[in-house]
Amino acid sequence: MDLFQMVHGSIRWFVLIVAVVAVVKFAIGLVRGESFTSRDRALMGAFTGFVDLNVLLGIILWLLYGLLYGSWALYRIEHGVMMLIAVGFMHGTSKWRKQTDSKLQFRNSIIVIAVTFGLILMGVLRLPQGWAGF
Repeated sequence: MDLFQMVHGSIRWFVLIVAVVAVVKFAIGLVRGESFTSRDRALMGAFTGFVDLNVLLGIILWLLYGLLYGSWALYRIEHGVMMLIAVGFMHGTSKWRKQTDSKLQFRNSIIVIAVTFGLILMGVLRLPQGWAGF
């Protein structure tokens, strides 16, 4: 279980790195008037994939802690609910991603990443150790 928790805690750094890289790349593309390419879609897909993977691991951990140890701590529930809201927002905007206008794709992708990451940050701050721990 410690391995699951360590991996779950470590993936947030990949989420952060991909989010920063994507926002910088998308901002440059927006300012320069570039086309939204398959590379950009892959970068957005990487962000989505890391967030989804971490939520899946989080659900597994939540169930393990609850079922094995009877630990249904309120902060874990709050953290999980906030993460589910973040994922719901991230996936709920899939219609935005089908835009054909590159400017809108860059802008909307930046918005999705910023709001999703903001929700993730709020969820992580619900944990006793906050952003500092696993």
